[in-house]
Amino acid sequence: MDVATVRKRLVSVAQEVRFQLEKDGMAPLPGIRIPQEGRVRHGFWFMSFEREALKLSAAQSLQDRAFATECGSLSGPLHVDDGSMPNHLRLMLMLDGSHVRGVENWMRKTFGAHGEVDSVVTPTLQCNWDPGFCFVTFAEPAHAEAALAALDGAPGCVPGCNMFVDFAELKDTARYSFSTEPASGSASAQEPPRASDARDEGS
Repeated sequence: MDVATVRKRLVSVAQEVRFQLEKDGMAPLPGIRIPQEGRVRHGFWFMSFEREALKLSAAQSLQDRAFATECGSLSGPLHVDDGSMPNHLRLMLMLDGSHVRGVENWMRKTFGAHGEVDSVVTPTLQCNWDPGFCFVTFAEPAHAEAALAALDGAPGCVPGCNMFVDFAELKDTARYSFSTEPASGSASAQEPPRASDARDEGS
């Protein structure tokens, strides 16, 4: 998923949370600040309040509050703490991970049309917001090559986004956690590549 799509999704969540404050009777409503591009995938945003009393009221109202987007695709409790500037709150929607399972099922079906899939793994951040890519490991290198040729640039599971598909490269992923065990017999550095690295890219 490209940064613009992640940002759009985050803005939508932040606006719906602010609407909850409006329903609670808060006025004036806080401003919304989205992190810079390098941090937008972490799934948090800031709200700026005119007075400290409004900030404290919002923190009390929103902390651990169950939240779901209007379409129901993202849900979980809200986490709230102080922002780095006066009268600012930092908010994060702690996802339950169900959205990742849906993506992995779609990836297994789509890539499985080109050969036997050993595993589909989506790294997630601590808050369960996925970083926009996953790893598909095939049983045979030829199947991975066929999937790459057929699916690079094809529509992804996010409406309006196309996939970027390439062979995976070994990189430091210490900031991510993996929810499933790696497939047995994964390719070593000396063996031909067997995994395709797929992520959504804005069309």
